[in-house]
Amino acid sequence: MTPNTTYYARLRSNNHAGSANAFVSASTATTSDTPGGPTFSAWTTTSLTVNWTDGANPVGKATYTYELHGDAAYTSLVSSKTALGTLTSGAINGLTPNTTYYARVRSSNHSGTFNAFVSATSATIAEDPPSPTFPPPLATSFFGGSFFSSGTASP
Repeated sequence: MTPNTTYYARLRSNNHAGSANAFVSASTATTSDTPGGPTFSAWTTTSLTVNWTDGANPVGKATYTYELHGDAAYTSLVSSKTALGTLTSGAINGLTPNTTYYARVRSSNHSGTFNAFVSATSATIAEDPPSPTFPPPLATSFFGGSFFSSGTASP
């Protein structure tokens, strides 16, 4: 069966005399396929992008929920977002430099039934490198048409 698809069935019975009863109809939706990933890209000092693959879900049929946590046990939620089925990545902003984050993603079918989360390895947001420091400029003076720098005169 295809992931994230609704299937329909009709059933009726006949009694021993051959009389048919009315049809009974039913439908059911298959669950969405588990997304692949997640992975990370586009790091800055305050943001990153979470990426995943859609698995075998029909394009546009699944909805994805991706979360970023501050711990490997996934108990410290930092951000939770939802992406429509045509998207397979999402940016998360407002992060703290020099902090490790953990992502996970799951999909739901068109009926709203979620599957389990798929977890990723961690990503650490780096701090900005320190600003470069430069030595102070040499003392210079200009007197009466001569230029002096560090005690050396030039005509």
